[in-house]
Amino acid sequence: MIKAKVFSDRDIGTFERKLKDIIKINENWAIYGTGNGAELIYAALSNMCLISAIKNIIDRDEILYNKKYFHDIEIKTLSDGCNALDGIIIAAIDNHDIIYHRILNSLSKEQLKHIRVIDIFTYNTLEEKA
Repeated sequence: MIKAKVFSDRDIGTFERKLKDIIKINENWAIYGTGNGAELIYAALSNMCLISAIKNIIDRDEILYNKKYFHDIEIKTLSDGCNALDGIIIAAIDNHDIIYHRILNSLSKEQLKHIRVIDIFTYNTLEEKA
């Protein structure tokens, strides 16, 4: 397993500001990805005491031959990990646009009505949008 990158307080703070607009304590979310981007999102959520909102970690179907875990959360395929979710945070630094379209093409119309898909690396906070 690749050792996770250590992020600066500034990096983590940037994503805390983004995530505060998105995740509420009583919601169920998934992180898509298990690399450094996911580690950064996990660190920000940890600082915000919102880890409990993360119910699933999702990664590419082809890498999940055996059970794998990310911070004690089982990694699931996209098809297995979307039940009862409020949203999916794409935490891949690279190829996030491809992943975004993969998710949209994989979810049913009914799922897309209630699952928000957030590309966190291109997301602007509400303050930045104003």
